[in-house]
Amino acid sequence: MSSPRAMDPVGLTRASVISPIVAVLERVGARVDRVLARAGIPVWARTDPEMLIPTSSSARLLAEGARTQGIENLGLLAGQEARIESLGIHEQVRQIRLRLATGESLHPDAHARGGSPRR
Repeated sequence: MSSPRAMDPVGLTRASVISPIVAVLERVGARVDRVLARAGIPVWARTDPEMLIPTSSSARLLAEGARTQGIENLGLLAGQEARIESLGIHEQVRQIRLRLATGESLHPDAHARGGSPRR
C-alpha cells in the first residue's frame, strides 16, 4: 500500500503586487479582467490587496499582459509605477524596517531633495 503523496508547496504573495501591473494595463486600455482570468487571478484580487495569490500568478500576469498588449517591458513599466502605498500594509512595514535597518531615509525622494542615507 502506498502512502498518500504530499502536495507540493505553493509560494504565496499578497495580491497588492499586481496593482502596478494592473495600473499599466488599465492605462493602455487592456481588458484587465480578461488578462487576470488568463493568468489565473480572480478579479476581486484587484480590490483586496491583502488577499494571498500564488506567486506564479503574478509572473503569468506579466507574461499574459505583455503578450496580449505587445508591451515587452511591462515589468519595467510596472516597477516604475509601484509605490510603497500600493504594496499593502505587510510590505509597507517590511520596507520601513529595511530602510531603518540600512539607514535609508523613510521619505522616498529625500535624496533628490539633497538628503542622503546615513552611513
